[in-house]
Amino acid sequence: MRRRQLDIATQADFIRSFTDAGTVDNATYGVPSLASTPRLFYNKELFRRAGVDGAPTSWDGLRAAAEALKGIGVKTPYGLQFGPEAADDEALSWLLAAGGGCTGELSGYDFATSANIEALTWLRDELVAGGLAGPAPAELNRTAAYAQFLRGEIGVLIAHPVLMGAADRAKVPYAHAAFPRKNGGAAAPLGLSDWLMAFKRDGHSKECGAFLAFLYSGKSALTYDGGQSALPVTYSASDAARARSAGRPLWPFIDQLADAQFAPVNMRSWPAVRGVIRTDVGQAVLKGGDPAAVLKSLDESAAKADRDAATA
Repeated sequence: MRRRQLDIATQADFIRSFTDAGTVDNATYGVPSLASTPRLFYNKELFRRAGVDGAPTSWDGLRAAAEALKGIGVKTPYGLQFGPEAADDEALSWLLAAGGGCTGELSGYDFATSANIEALTWLRDELVAGGLAGPAPAELNRTAAYAQFLRGEIGVLIAHPVLMGAADRAKVPYAHAAFPRKNGGAAAPLGLSDWLMAFKRDGHSKECGAFLAFLYSGKSALTYDGGQSALPVTYSASDAARARSAGRPLWPFIDQLADAQFAPVNMRSWPAVRGVIRTDVGQAVLKGGDPAAVLKSLDESAAKADRDAATA
């Protein structure tokens, strides 16, 4: 996206964490159009029956809640979504909560870190091994997990705001909270975005700029919170949503946006690396799984993907 198509006021209004994710070498290649960030959803009635008082605030609390849910017969106490549909999102939420992630402090992929190994080892030993993540977490996709939550078969899971509308229609008594860090407190939230992209071509720069300024204006942005499924990507739209009582269900999600952390979507090799994560990361947490070996393999696959991208 050429910056001259966007006026300075519009550029400055984008939530910084989201514009950074669409930037490569200080050039903006995509501007966010719709945003999302997940939270920890739980079934309040199942929690009440299990004697769990409110949302877990640490991993130990999450495990204790899952054990209590298992005790009352909940099929999948925690919905660990490590199936191939969106395992990268679920995994990154856990890695961030342990202080890890997909990349190192400087640049490039760095999966086989102590924090990442700790996160996947905890999942293997504390949730999956005890049957607290259901019968087949490496096959559980996001769509199926949401459907099971709506049927009362999952007690707690990471989910995006789109689940709220479906839960309201299904009359599921739910609440949500920030996903916890391992030892307590709110973890850095995962950020997701759809992007508007344009490619260099002569003509109509002024018209494009006018359209984008209108698209991201306050009045247009008020439509973002209508379906409880997507979040605004500008500060002004966030303020507008918070000023409307109809937008109240989205307020906790909006409040997370500024701190959102992203997968390395601005790396050319990311689509290939994401595909490997989706097929492989679930194996790390199964019985006999080796988190360190899986993460080392991800580093090797990422290095190859980088080489392939560089020569493409």
